[in-house]
Amino acid sequence: QAGLRRVATLVAAGASPQDVFDAVAAEVLALLAADGVFVGRYEPADEITFLAQCGPAGQIRLGSPMSHDGRNVSTTVRDTGRPARIERHERTGHVAELLEELGVGTSVGAPIVVDGRLWGVVIATWQSDDQPVAGTEERMAQFAELLDTAVANADARGQLTASRARMLAAGDEAR
Repeated sequence: QAGLRRVATLVAAGASPQDVFDAVAAEVLALLAADGVFVGRYEPADEITFLAQCGPAGQIRLGSPMSHDGRNVSTTVRDTGRPARIERHERTGHVAELLEELGVGTSVGAPIVVDGRLWGVVIATWQSDDQPVAGTEERMAQFAELLDTAVANADARGQLTASRARMLAAGDEAR
């Protein structure tokens, strides 16, 4: 609850979407004693854009859509809309290669649902043989449920800012 309160305070204070997503990643990292955390938004065509991370990121570039084909925690959460756990030996595809490079053994993900639709995923990772404690999937899902409003507000604020910038650029170009 303290972590959620810190995120909600940022949203209420009008923090940038990036600051909110970074805070979400940091709070999940601390809550679960994970080695890394990623916050991603699902895109069309089986792509995901990672918006924030805490811990090692390797070649995962924030803000750029990437394919998340194969079997990994982000595709499992996307396909089921439920929390998931994937071990190293179960992963396939491009994301599996990136996680192997980072030395990730176990990944646990929980859905982020905004306005009743699957918006994205929060993923916690543990290195090599480290294992998350029992019940981690449920704890992450509960935290993600509580974050939905904060993420929705931050995402809407980001889209509004981008829209205003596009309108100003179009107006400048027209002049």
